[in-house]
Amino acid sequence: MKRKTYRRLSLISQWCLVGSFGLVIIWNLTNLFYEVGVNMWWLAIVIPLPGLLSWIGLQFAPKLLTRSTQTHSHTYRLLYSTPQDWTDDRARRALLTLIQSGTGLDIFWVKDGEEVGCWLSVARHGPVLERLVRDVFPNGSLEVATLPQVGQGVAVLCWQKMSVDILSPSKLCLQDGIDGVYFRWCSETAATMALWGPKVRDMLSQFVDTDDQFFGQGHTLLAPPFVGDNPWPELPPFPPSEGYAGLSAISSLERLAPALRTNDTSALVIGQDVEQQLVGFTLPDFGRHANAAN
Repeated sequence: MKRKTYRRLSLISQWCLVGSFGLVIIWNLTNLFYEVGVNMWWLAIVIPLPGLLSWIGLQFAPKLLTRSTQTHSHTYRLLYSTPQDWTDDRARRALLTLIQSGTGLDIFWVKDGEEVGCWLSVARHGPVLERLVRDVFPNGSLEVATLPQVGQGVAVLCWQKMSVDILSPSKLCLQDGIDGVYFRWCSETAATMALWGPKVRDMLSQFVDTDDQFFGQGHTLLAPPFVGDNPWPELPPFPPSEGYAGLSAISSLERLAPALRTNDTSALVIGQDVEQQLVGFTLPDFGRHANAAN
């Protein structure tokens, strides 16, 4: 539930409660000055009851509707290897279709040392997510991993300037003082988005009013009592891994090639680099050393 919806319903229930009490007062005054002759004292209890119950229910609704994030039993680190000109349209469409089918998907973008990594978490259908990633991400794979620690941060309930282009989560994590970004798609207009890090409040001050920020840490931050605006109705972009080594499935080989190329010499081959050249570790020339010893 969005907070503006909650406030609207709360206002309606309060007006209903006040109006019902007004009707009870009018009925009592009518009986006082004009003897109706019908004993209907129970109306004083029945008339205010709907407004009173709706108002009481709304007080507990945010806590009852708060989603639990502790039931997600499948947590992975997303890895893929793409060139700089790769577009993620197909990948985002596939993930969004999976979400709209009823699978709740949590996306974490977290600064991992000097790199930025992405984690995906689902409560069920983990094997489906694994197959989907292999199909839509080049060299895509999911590595079973625990979620990074979520520190003190802010969940955004309403963006003040939705017309302003908001940086993608991967770029937000590169900002000084931003350690991580959490995103959960609820609808085209609603989402749960949280950021944490020592300078989150300073960064959000230009886009979010203080009244529209929910402060928390850990599970409390990831499951605020209200959902917020959705800045990415079609899911946030997934950047090419060439600029984000923390996302690359074969980043170590890409960085070391051609230093590890065997060059047709005797070597322990461990695979191929992006140019389909054999890479590995050169073996010592035992024959040459034996002749030198003789």
